[in-house]
Amino acid sequence: MSVIWQKNITALYLSGCMLGLSTPAVMAQAPTPSALTGSPSTDAFAAVSPLLPDDSKLVRGKLANGMDYLIYPLSNPKGQVNFWLQIHAGSLQEEEDQRGIAHFVEHMLFNGTKDYPANQVIETFEKVGLKFGADVNAYTTYHETVFQVNMPTKNQAAIDTVMNIFKNWAGSATFDKHEVEDERGVIIEEWRSNQGLKWRNGQKQRAYTLEGSRHFARETIGDMAIIRSVPADKIKAYYDKWYQPQNMTFIVTGDVNPDEIIPQINKTFADLANRTAVQPKVEYKMPAIPQSRFTVIADSENSSNSFMLIYRYPKIFMRSHEDFAHITQYNILLQLFNQRMQNKIQNGELPDILGSMVISSQLGEDYQGIYFRATAKNDDIGRAATVLLTELARIDRYGFTQNEWALLKRTQLAHLENAAINADSRDARMLTARIADVSSYHLPFLAPQTRYELTKSVYDQLDLSQINHNWQTLIRHLDDKIYEQIINSKLTENALSADQITNIEKQVAHEPLKPYQFDVKDKPLLDPSELTEGDVTRQASLTDNMTELTLSNGAKVIIYPTQFDDKKVSLVAIGDQGALNFTDQNYHAVKLANSVVNSSGLGDLSTTELKSWLANNFANINTAVLERNATISVMGNQDKLEPLFQLIHARFTRTKVNPEIWQVAKQAQEHDLDALDNQPKSKFKQLSYQMRFDDERAGVMNRATLEQLTPNTLLALDKQLFANPANFTFMIVGNVNIDEVKQLSERYLASLMADKSSHDSKIASLTEPASPIVELKRHNQDTALLLNEENEPYAQVSLLLTHRLDQPVTEQDRQALLAFNFALNRDLRVEIREKSSGAYSVSTITSLNPLTDEFTFKMAFSCDPKRYQALFTRAQEVVKQRVEKGITQAELDEYKQMQLRAIAVQKNNNAQILRLMLTSYLTYHNLSLYNDIEQTINHLTVEVINHVSQREFNHTNYRYSAILLPKKGVE
Repeated sequence: MSVIWQKNITALYLSGCMLGLSTPAVMAQAPTPSALTGSPSTDAFAAVSPLLPDDSKLVRGKLANGMDYLIYPLSNPKGQVNFWLQIHAGSLQEEEDQRGIAHFVEHMLFNGTKDYPANQVIETFEKVGLKFGADVNAYTTYHETVFQVNMPTKNQAAIDTVMNIFKNWAGSATFDKHEVEDERGVIIEEWRSNQGLKWRNGQKQRAYTLEGSRHFARETIGDMAIIRSVPADKIKAYYDKWYQPQNMTFIVTGDVNPDEIIPQINKTFADLANRTAVQPKVEYKMPAIPQSRFTVIADSENSSNSFMLIYRYPKIFMRSHEDFAHITQYNILLQLFNQRMQNKIQNGELPDILGSMVISSQLGEDYQGIYFRATAKNDDIGRAATVLLTELARIDRYGFTQNEWALLKRTQLAHLENAAINADSRDARMLTARIADVSSYHLPFLAPQTRYELTKSVYDQLDLSQINHNWQTLIRHLDDKIYEQIINSKLTENALSADQITNIEKQVAHEPLKPYQFDVKDKPLLDPSELTEGDVTRQASLTDNMTELTLSNGAKVIIYPTQFDDKKVSLVAIGDQGALNFTDQNYHAVKLANSVVNSSGLGDLSTTELKSWLANNFANINTAVLERNATISVMGNQDKLEPLFQLIHARFTRTKVNPEIWQVAKQAQEHDLDALDNQPKSKFKQLSYQMRFDDERAGVMNRATLEQLTPNTLLALDKQLFANPANFTFMIVGNVNIDEVKQLSERYLASLMADKSSHDSKIASLTEPASPIVELKRHNQDTALLLNEENEPYAQVSLLLTHRLDQPVTEQDRQALLAFNFALNRDLRVEIREKSSGAYSVSTITSLNPLTDEFTFKMAFSCDPKRYQALFTRAQEVVKQRVEKGITQAELDEYKQMQLRAIAVQKNNNAQILRLMLTSYLTYHNLSLYNDIEQTINHLTVEVINHVSQREFNHTNYRYSAILLPKKGVE
């Protein structure tokens, strides 16, 4: 249960930007904007603009009482369905003395209905194998409240039960006074848990972006003074007024037959009737503010400084072909800007900033915001403003280039074509959220193929002159704008005044700027003819339809061909060296090196060119450095397998470090170090981790080590991880042909050779790895941390219990503790959240680590600082009581049901299958976990679980407690 908080745009930016491109083009002086400022040049689309078509798979309907329903069949994952009940009312419908009630109602529907009093709603969900939070949840926004359930389809009795809960939610909530009193504290703690830097910055930004609107006065979480005192009958009055059938939509997505589910919807909701007179829903519009505003957001916790130009304009809702063309043309302009800025940064053409990008975000219901941002280098906010405003002025004068447009068109169409090809592999929950969005605004729901074809049509009918004309009329002639600076409060005197910003704009508008030169090319990643192929020296069959190949260079390949309808293919390389193989000095550096290499392009391809290559080959790549391993993960389509193998080969052999990318990453690391000084939550998190280790590697990279690093040392460190292919196992999962995979493995994987250059003696002193693995040294004593530095009335409490085991970990024992944690988590939710109203959530982890033979129990929650001691004591009592009591057979049955369902879902998705195999390999160096996990869970017994939990909790554990409290004077 949650509110969807007003988006804090300042948190959405990265230090870099998104895409990148360029070449010269001169644009004629832009014409004077029409009276309809913001309307793009759409002559090619304006003649006929019919309504957009719904996806043919979407079924729309309406019950006699006015309730709508939307059904979308999706067979991936098999045997799963999402049910969402959408109430078309949120915080905007609250009166002045009701602020926060929409969200309060959402909470109360989990705290008592006619058929499920008190907490029986959650208990009933758990009895049918659904987990609160993961499978069952809800949220509230300005305009809607949504209740969500994700469940299996095979058990009709469970579906009947869930549908009855939906019926109760829709019309039979009770709002018991005692339950209302208990839930007040939970909501207050939800509000408290979100306090901090992002919240403060967001609140200051809302004052400008939502100025003069009802949205500004109706933040969804509400007014805590009202939440503390509002009576139960007033909360129920809101429910009775807005929870009416004609104000609801029931959404179903998943492995269902509409002809079978429609009767169930009718049976559930047909007799739902209005409890009060129907109230018209007022549409609250965002007021236009046609003037420039200037704001400085200063905070002691801001670790980086940035300059932003925000444009506001009326949102276009995608109902017609013309609407689609308008929105597409907005997106083109933003994407072109991001492409250019990234390309300039990676080429060293913008040395005075760390990054620059633009995003678009909805403001309220009917307004949109465009956010241009530049992040300052060396805290020079003036230079950041000058760089951003200069680039905007350059585009004003010369526009974008033909080559920029050609590359963007090719890249974006490839992305959309790939989405259309993989339409059946869409994430069901994200799909449901999109359907809920079109339901909110009564919009058509486009099929991915339709979206691709429409976009291609818009692209084909646009030329560069129209795009550059739109830059002026769509964006730059908007006069509803905000100039925003986000800085550390220590640098407030460096903030620019309104006059200074205005003068910079005037100055750059008259500077003799040059057109942008763009030289990005469409190049191959590598030339296969240059490779010396190796051989498969052995082929063996493994369990569960897996085949293992041994290659001539010593590497192994495991192939798992799947038969279900999933066109995506996943391929991963797993190496047996990680950060723990390196010296103390290089433990952090090798992780940083991996990040910088990943951002620097591959071979002859720059970052921008690589992104284009990936899009056109329907592929992506990610590399990670773990404690004991390094991994390269690639994903693509079954009809484009070769690019995936080329990516793996290039990541081994054609890496590089872009010096400009390194400079950006270096200052980002410095900002992270600053955050440890400026941000109490960041400092607390780091110190809480460090306190259990007597090892400098548990700390952070210091500035001296950071200064020693160069592009060459970073590249050498990364190369050491991938120097010997014999240390790697490759796994591929998908609907693939074994013979084809075998041929590609010989060409691209067996051709990999050990890289002796990674041990260059010139840099050996900085990059020589330590071998074998050297574990982090633990503190073998109880330790406590108390940090009184928080800037909000907020307390964070954490407890860690740990000890080394006397025997190696078995998977049965590991699964036993996971089952115990399931029952313990429920106890803590009931006792600390529901009965004590003391925390929004309590997280626990109870685990055995086979890699370190270590038991770990961790518990954490945030709360009112005045109550932390009592709640901490009570939470520890609950843990002790559960250890003594143990788990019951009924609880074990619920746990098994949930876990086996989750595994069944995972084993019907290629990416999830590979993730399970990878986890098994990283944990046990074999595939036993993947092969045997269902059997292990089925064999769990109450006796085994209780024996293991009591053995580990009653062992002599080292205890590490950490408390974050407000600094003196914070109320």
